[in-house]
Amino acid sequence: MKKKKENYQSQYMCLGMCIGIALGMALGGLIFDDILIGMTFGMSIGMSLGLSIGSAKDKKIAEENKNNSDNNNKENMS
Repeated sequence: MKKKKENYQSQYMCLGMCIGIALGMALGGLIFDDILIGMTFGMSIGMSLGLSIGSAKDKKIAEENKNNSDNNNKENMS
């Protein structure tokens, strides 16, 4: 049975964008006196952070799966 491939990159990108928009609205009103500019900056920062965190998680999961399959192959050979 094949395991479902997790896609953390897109999940964390969406999460980062949501958090970024909220923070951008809050800080945009204080710093820029314009909520739309703050939302734009917040969304772009949140998207880039989400992509970087998600890709790191994807790489970690892929490495763990590779190590698990290597260990299973060694056990089957002996």
